[in-house]
Amino acid sequence: VLIGDWTNLEKFTDCGQHIKDLVIALGYGSKKCIVWERYTKPQTDPGSNQYQYRAAINAEGDRRFLLLGLDGAFYWSPVGRANEPGAEAEAGLITSVATSDGGQTQAAFDVVKTFHDHFSSGTPIHDVTITGTGASALASDSKLWLINQTNGQRTVSVNNTAVYTLAAYERRLVNY
Repeated sequence: VLIGDWTNLEKFTDCGQHIKDLVIALGYGSKKCIVWERYTKPQTDPGSNQYQYRAAINAEGDRRFLLLGLDGAFYWSPVGRANEPGAEAEAGLITSVATSDGGQTQAAFDVVKTFHDHFSSGTPIHDVTITGTGASALASDSKLWLINQTNGQRTVSVNNTAVYTLAAYERRLVNY
């Protein structure tokens, strides 16, 4: 049942948590042999922010996967398809290489690169308290990644000290 993009993502990762809890309850410990497939083509029309919208959904999904203990995510269709109407709007990691100007990185690529560079396997993750609705955060020893899940500007406070104003669907990496 398609309720909405953010609710679908939450339900999907909640199912992952449920499966992980069952594996532990059955006495198998915390095994890392679970594969996730997540379809993130927006079900709603984000308007002119479609690439930023999907990147924000990917960022939140990857944040949730990381908190579940997964080491990485697998991306289907990482390249946009220029010959299929509307397919380029699926916002792959790079633009279609079927055109002469193809192979350019898109916002979704930045999400993958941020996780690879700053939150890779083995990176200690810390709890973050964030105020304000429609935003989330992930923190390591030195980096804080903020994710605006809305199509509007959001001002958030992190751990009751630092205040950040985020643009629509912005993902911002800051030194922490």
